[in-house]
Amino acid sequence: MLEINARLPVKNLPIRRVLPKLFQSYVYKQLPEKEHRGYQHPSGKPFKSMNFMIAYRDYDLVIKYVALNKEHEKRIAQAVLLDGLKLGEIHIAGTELSLRNRHTKVSEKISAKGYVAAAIKDGKSNKKIYLEPRTHKFQEIIRNHTLQKYEALFGKSYTGVLEIKLLHQAKRARRFFYNKG
Repeated sequence: MLEINARLPVKNLPIRRVLPKLFQSYVYKQLPEKEHRGYQHPSGKPFKSMNFMIAYRDYDLVIKYVALNKEHEKRIAQAVLLDGLKLGEIHIAGTELSLRNRHTKVSEKISAKGYVAAAIKDGKSNKKIYLEPRTHKFQEIIRNHTLQKYEALFGKSYTGVLEIKLLHQAKRARRFFYNKG
């Protein structure tokens, strides 16, 4: 995992919403075209082999980037070191990098947390109905999505046992705003 800590000269710029798009475009400039297109599952669904998370507070910008191919992480790190982190016209005062190797055994249980949305289409009006994480259908959709992503990235079916279950859900859910897409 690559962690980029950047410092901005001005506090709390109104850029929070645009940061993911700017970083994504920065990443795609550094990586091969195949990464931009993604990996196709036989069903036609494209999957990416990377993920990132951005946190921005006061003067500090923290970006955590992880890729299936560790050479891509190194390439992004080299680009930041040699050319600097360029996020559009945002001036960055200072940058620190750290690379971490994280390995998980196949037999280990993994706990993951985050905001995940799963939806089904209403048969009558063709509108999306977003599911509660507690429901069996939600967990089935997430499991199938995970298996499809594995098949797309590795080119073979997953042979192990994959069990996904909800460990905890906040009693008062946050507000979610969805757009038509």
